[in-house]
Amino acid sequence: MPAAELSDEQAKVLLAATRVVEAGPGSGKTRALVQRYLQTAEATTRGVALLSFTNSAVNEVRRRAGSSPRFLRAPHFVGTIDSFLHRFIVTPAEVSRLGRLPVYRASWGDLASEFTAVRLRSLRGSGLALSAFRLSQPNVVELNEMTLGWEENGYLAQVDSAGVRQQLMNLARSKILGFNNAGIYDANTARVKAFSLLNDANGEAIVSRLTKRFASLLVDEAQDCDEAEMGIIRRLSMGLSVTVVADPDQAIYEFRGSKPELFMAYRDEQDDDDRCHLSTNYRSTRSICLTVDSLRAAGGSPIAAADNGPCSEVLVLCGTPAEQQQKFLDALDEHGIDLADAVVLAHSLADAAAVTGSAAPERASTAAGNRLAGAIHILTTDPSPARRLDAVQRIERIILSLIIWEDEVRKAGRERQLEVLMRRPDWLRFAAGKVVGRLKNVDNRDLFGETARAVLSEILDPLPLDHAGLGNRVKKPDPAVWTRCTAASATLPEIPSSTVHAAKGAEFKAVLVALPNVLRLLDNRTVLDDWKGGFNTEPRRVLYVAASRAERLLAFGAGPHQAEIAALLTTAGIPIDCR
Repeated sequence: MPAAELSDEQAKVLLAATRVVEAGPGSGKTRALVQRYLQTAEATTRGVALLSFTNSAVNEVRRRAGSSPRFLRAPHFVGTIDSFLHRFIVTPAEVSRLGRLPVYRASWGDLASEFTAVRLRSLRGSGLALSAFRLSQPNVVELNEMTLGWEENGYLAQVDSAGVRQQLMNLARSKILGFNNAGIYDANTARVKAFSLLNDANGEAIVSRLTKRFASLLVDEAQDCDEAEMGIIRRLSMGLSVTVVADPDQAIYEFRGSKPELFMAYRDEQDDDDRCHLSTNYRSTRSICLTVDSLRAAGGSPIAAADNGPCSEVLVLCGTPAEQQQKFLDALDEHGIDLADAVVLAHSLADAAAVTGSAAPERASTAAGNRLAGAIHILTTDPSPARRLDAVQRIERIILSLIIWEDEVRKAGRERQLEVLMRRPDWLRFAAGKVVGRLKNVDNRDLFGETARAVLSEILDPLPLDHAGLGNRVKKPDPAVWTRCTAASATLPEIPSSTVHAAKGAEFKAVLVALPNVLRLLDNRTVLDDWKGGFNTEPRRVLYVAASRAERLLAFGAGPHQAEIAALLTTAGIPIDCR
């Protein structure tokens, strides 16, 4: 790819002095970075390493550099940052220590649960998965409560009630360090190990070895770095020529320790002449760029559309999720956009699925009849194995929720509850299957309620504990839920949906950003408060990433928030169409 094909802005990425590239969405940064990689590889007798955080980004680099395959072979390296750390830093040290290769796993969840469950002997229950714990420093463990499921939250409540959380944390740390001592690492602990190795007595020798192998290190998506990774970049920059590329507003992985402030601090440490900005967006229309720019909180330069010609207004859709779905479909027809080129994005897959028509209807209610109808709907219509398994597990939870438990047993979780019932886990799965078998062909709302009560009575009456009155707890589904279960999926085509995190790096002709009716409070603010007040928070950055995926048409599934979102967009001078 000739450098002449790059814009003046992009061409600055090729300068040898450039150490930090702050790149907005759709700015062609991958194109410029690949050209920098090829240009540097051509000019040196040593290797060049180009690192990113995802295999999809690495594969794109490989595709774009495919016309020069020699630059994808040793001594060069193109891969994820984790694979680089494993191959060139952790593995050599561990082979020297262990006399064999270490073992790497993406997550502790890849190991058998009997080895990774974190469970205190003093408490009953299933415990927590080791993958919920993260090593933030060589000897410091943090718990990510956002990843916990229903049973795990119950167990943690029991831990806190007993005042033994520190014991739980110590046990998790002991397990993690034990695995590491045996040469077994998850992605997080391998990064911490690499950082530790670079900063111990042999760190200088490691940097010297890498300097002999590589002339330059290019790091893409550096906003996703955690403290260990940014510390590694700083350490390597003492011997190698290091250039990092990032958009700090796309830092949406706080659960793994990434924060935009880490990149911003590194950026601000560099001289002005060593930094460049890619702020021209070649992907999106002017109205979309204005929206994305209004959501920006961490970036240092405004986002400008390359094409300032006529463009569609940003849609702000009110009504129920089903009504938003229909309005979005109408807009796709108006703009001649194929359904396959559109997507509904949300922070939660459930919020996205609610608009696409594939949501589990039980999410609309806590009533057992509604939840059963939703689960049966999934099991009879949805081909996704993951969603079908989730539906079965929901039925299992409904069965257990109808039993009258002592408070201690209720909090202890499923394992303890089955023990009290004197039943094996496969009994619960069989019971859920019995419910499905009896309800899956019922096509009348009244009969559905009657049949559900009858089959649940057959399951619960023989148990040694009493159960709640089924007449009050298991009623026929609400009309809206029943209609959705039996008719909604057949009347409207399903729009593709995804979480924002899964769609990061992708682009679509049309995007509907779906917001839940009730917005989560963080520091007593909603994401719309963050947007209005200029706060740099992850929920706001998630909206930024979602909106920046759109090329031609952007819509907000605003529901009850329509007036607030419309006011935010209008204040920013963005043309809108409220429907």
